[in-house]
Amino acid sequence: MIKKGKNNGRNLLNLFITASSYLYSTTIFSIITLYAEEAYIFVYIAQYIYILYIHLSAAGILYTEISFHRRRGGQGV
Repeated sequence: MIKKGKNNGRNLLNLFITASSYLYSTTIFSIITLYAEEAYIFVYIAQYIYILYIHLSAAGILYTEISFHRRRGGQGV
C-alpha cells in the first residue's frame, strides 16, 4: 500500500521531469537527424551529445534521490 505523504509528490515530480527531458531530447535528436541527412558528421555529433545528455540527466536524478535519502536519515525514497 502506498503511504500518503510528501514523498509521493516528489517522486511524481521526478518522474515527470525524467519523462519530459527524455521526450524533449528525442524530439531534438529526430529533428537534427531529419535535417542533417547529407552531413553525417553532424548526425554522429548529435548522437554522442544525446547519449551523454541522457546519462548525465539519469546520474543527476540518481544523485538527488541518494542525497535526499541521506538527509532524511534513510527514510526518503
